[in-house]
Amino acid sequence: MLNICRSLLTYFFLLAGTSLLVSLPARAAPAPGFPFVGLRVSAGKAITLAASNAGVYKFGTRSLPAPGLAQAEFELRNTADYPLTVDRLQPTCHCTTGVVMMGSEVLDAGHPIPILLPGASLKVRVTVILAGHAPGPLLKSVLIFVSGHSDPAARLDMSGTLLPETPVKTKKTAKN
Repeated sequence: MLNICRSLLTYFFLLAGTSLLVSLPARAAPAPGFPFVGLRVSAGKAITLAASNAGVYKFGTRSLPAPGLAQAEFELRNTADYPLTVDRLQPTCHCTTGVVMMGSEVLDAGHPIPILLPGASLKVRVTVILAGHAPGPLLKSVLIFVSGHSDPAARLDMSGTLLPETPVKTKKTAKN
């Protein structure tokens, strides 16, 4: 199907007398509303791709009242032919954080995010504080912005379900 689309588009532009190189991605398309600038999210340990530049970690089902944290590490790779500079990580909620990892160490807020050369990658650890949320489905994200673009270049999602608190039943013991 992809080859048919390429052929039809090439034929159309040849008929119009216009020279245009048509290159459709062989992988998943970019997330709607997110321009593809060469920053791809890698599928990995419990990470699935919603699009080429959007990854999802599903933390499953957690019971309230004290569900703790959900945490995952996402890998971002520069597949462009030019260097990319990550400007900022923007969580969609105050309960969510995203930090850049260099190896196993977290870069502190004062440390600049390294420039991603073509083919290079970096890891982002996303953490969601689950306490304080209502029961039901939960989706929190961190948006990745790169230099020269006002729209996010990638999205890292954390999703799961919080169950309502269940009363703890205790057995009565017989007195002797």
